[in-house]
Amino acid sequence: KQSFPNMSTTKELFIICAGGIKGSVDVSSIDTLEDVRYQINDELDDDLIIPNFAFHANDSRISKKQENKKKAWDFLEKELSIRSKRGDVRSLDAAFAHDESKPVTPPSKRPKLLSSTS
Repeated sequence: KQSFPNMSTTKELFIICAGGIKGSVDVSSIDTLEDVRYQINDELDDDLIIPNFAFHANDSRISKKQENKKKAWDFLEKELSIRSKRGDVRSLDAAFAHDESKPVTPPSKRPKLLSSTS
């Protein structure tokens, strides 16, 4: 006989919100991150919520399309945060300023230099 956790049992899920402030919501064993998203918008103060946020667990972004498959209890022991989907614009600008992904012309295709030998 398989034992299931009591569905009425809840645990406190801590979330790092806007400004690095910790917030929390109570989750059951059947709640998903999609359910947590609704709880965040319903229960937490507006100053803690980042509009159109994305979840991050241990600095790895979780796609909104995955939220209905991810159980909230799986994140009780992880660092869960909500962040802007756009990321830190300044760090993106810095990355593009030093972009090394520009195509490099192979030596065989480069224009030949005229030699100045006489």
